[in-house]
Amino acid sequence: MVLLPVDQEIHLNDYALAVRSEPLDKIPQWALRALLVRAIPRVLEPDNKPARFEADGLYYVIRRRLFAAKWNVITAVRIDPKWSPIAKRWYLDIQTTTFTPTKMYENEGGTLQKKIAKLSRYDLDILGQELHKNTGGAYVKRAPTTKKKNRVSAIDLQGQPTLESYYQTRLGVLSMFLDDLKRAYGSTIDFSQESISPNVHKQVNPRQVNNAYITLNNWMRQYPICITNRCNDADADAGRRLASELSRLGIQSVLTDEIEPDELNILVVNNKDSYENRDVDPYLVTRRQYPDSVIQSCYPERLQGESKSHVVQVLVKELLIKMEVKERTLVLDYPELPNEAWFITSIRPQQEKFSPKAVWPMYYCQKDGDRLIFDSLPDAVREELWMDLDDKQQRQIFEGYDRADLIYWPDQGKVIIAADTNAICLPNEKQIHKWVQEIDSTLSSGIPSELIAQYCDQNPGSKLVHGLAEIISNSKETVAAQNLIGIDYKSKEKQDFHNFLAEQGYRLKAPFASWERGVFQATTGIWIDRESGLYAAGSVGSPARKQDNFNHIYRADAGSDAVPEWFWDSLDVWHVRHKGPTVFPFIFKHLREYGERRIQAVG
Repeated sequence: MVLLPVDQEIHLNDYALAVRSEPLDKIPQWALRALLVRAIPRVLEPDNKPARFEADGLYYVIRRRLFAAKWNVITAVRIDPKWSPIAKRWYLDIQTTTFTPTKMYENEGGTLQKKIAKLSRYDLDILGQELHKNTGGAYVKRAPTTKKKNRVSAIDLQGQPTLESYYQTRLGVLSMFLDDLKRAYGSTIDFSQESISPNVHKQVNPRQVNNAYITLNNWMRQYPICITNRCNDADADAGRRLASELSRLGIQSVLTDEIEPDELNILVVNNKDSYENRDVDPYLVTRRQYPDSVIQSCYPERLQGESKSHVVQVLVKELLIKMEVKERTLVLDYPELPNEAWFITSIRPQQEKFSPKAVWPMYYCQKDGDRLIFDSLPDAVREELWMDLDDKQQRQIFEGYDRADLIYWPDQGKVIIAADTNAICLPNEKQIHKWVQEIDSTLSSGIPSELIAQYCDQNPGSKLVHGLAEIISNSKETVAAQNLIGIDYKSKEKQDFHNFLAEQGYRLKAPFASWERGVFQATTGIWIDRESGLYAAGSVGSPARKQDNFNHIYRADAGSDAVPEWFWDSLDVWHVRHKGPTVFPFIFKHLREYGERRIQAVG
């Protein structure tokens, strides 16, 4: 389908193709949305805004970097309208995409790796900022390596944000897109973001999380951890670094040459990309050799730098969950779950290609008093489940490449389906964009000296007056913004000063992280809309000015019944989604661990 300007026609020389013209009101809405979005680069005149190009969607170029000192790697953010069958709403998909040259993947004879040769190829016109498919194109849509994925922060307002730095984030790209949409189509297209008004908002106190981890670490101190190093480069220090970090948590460890099947084990291995195939990956080989043992892998490079303490705490909590699966019991104080419910998940098959309707292995967990029952879902129960679901629910559970989890009561024929809508919780984008624009303008223009003098005259008792007077005396008509940036936005007096400047059109600071002003409220705590079943699990404590990812919106669908309170309570576990609330009932973490272990055991 092609969208053409008015009074233009398309002529094709291929007589095997039939072409017909359709009026706009006859085009399916999903197709029209996609065509109009992808046409934006062609509608707008080239200007000084960050690059945007069209290729299977609308992409904004964020940066170009040299990889291995010779390859030009391009990082872009894609904007694409998509339909969420879970939320029954349209949403904008905002994803980071990396394009790398095909030359990176050629052997000495100039032959492409098989995996790369199968990918779609693209040509990039750097000057014209256009990217298009071409069977002989010089780029593929792929990161250089899994360890070198180019990431783009969801939000980054640290320090003194400028428009340039803001547009290097996914939230900034969204702001650019909304501006571009308006510039391209004016009032012809009406675009609005939907607000959800949850009736429950549970803020999470960092003290709750810290106390939970103290309990977790105290429990793990009774189990010495065996560390086995299987790195190709024989990084002998990796095991010692790991042992040192465990010691900081008060947890004993011992360096071993082999896995101890009856103990807790951490296997230090190289990144999986460094091994030719699964058959030589030490972690996968060891898991098949010891299918019932508690084994957690760790890459040696993760044990370096400032983040190593965070990494080791993740290793410890993963060992705890694996141990609970092995022992078939929950050793910590978890929220209560109903004994009669079956928690069911599907595990994606390991083969690279399969049809959307392929049969996936399914596993279930059920509580029997204090014991956990794990097993493959019996065929008879699978058939009963199929019969108890309607057509839409059957597609969610048994079809596609991302299948929903569910909770099932076979005797009653009732289900709760929990799934990701793929929609995201946005902070107040419009307000943030406005503040950044105002700050950027002030950084460029400076502040009139007479305006600062006016503040001093109106606030003679302020502790800032002496320093401001000195700044004015060393300036002419305008004070450079850099001379005032050192005045932070923490005390009420300093806030009043910056608010005074902002009211006069010279903003230098803004209450980005302020709870009262509400720009980041959607990113914190647990939000629940009981009527629709929509919910989101955000960060702990106060809002952060830098966030790597947006929080997704999920939906718990109990049909005509209300989602029970124990479901919401089951999100209050902090070591499943590390140091934050989980997005599904916590037992699904254990169930997926069990299912993936069964898959690995058979290779």
